[in-house]
Amino acid sequence: MPLSPMYSTQLYRRKGDPTHMKNYRPLSLANSDYKLFTRCINRRIMDVSTQLISRHQLGFIPGRYIAENGMICQLIMEDAQRKWTVAEQRDDDPTFGSLDADIGLLLDQEKAYDRVNLDYLRHVLLKFGFPVLW
Repeated sequence: MPLSPMYSTQLYRRKGDPTHMKNYRPLSLANSDYKLFTRCINRRIMDVSTQLISRHQLGFIPGRYIAENGMICQLIMEDAQRKWTVAEQRDDDPTFGSLDADIGLLLDQEKAYDRVNLDYLRHVLLKFGFPVLW
């Protein structure tokens, strides 16, 4: 079935300079049949997703809370701050010696979905048993 009658894509300009492409987003306008079909496919995928997706992946999975990893990071930072404060109160040198190394690193990519390598994604889907014409 050709995709063209199912939806059309329009460019939607967000705030900012209209001459910069980064201020535009594609907006897909889909007909009702297509929306119903994709919702059915999505439900079938979600049935097997818990077997394929790591328990650490929290976003966009029903029953998982996307902010949980953020809360865990907050607890780790508070624990590191507490250890630092205790070491300072004991007059220890908090920069060396008595403290374990606590290092935090937060990485975030702008437009992360735009950076997905589609060949790699197809390869992974094949490995998980999805059909070639997915």
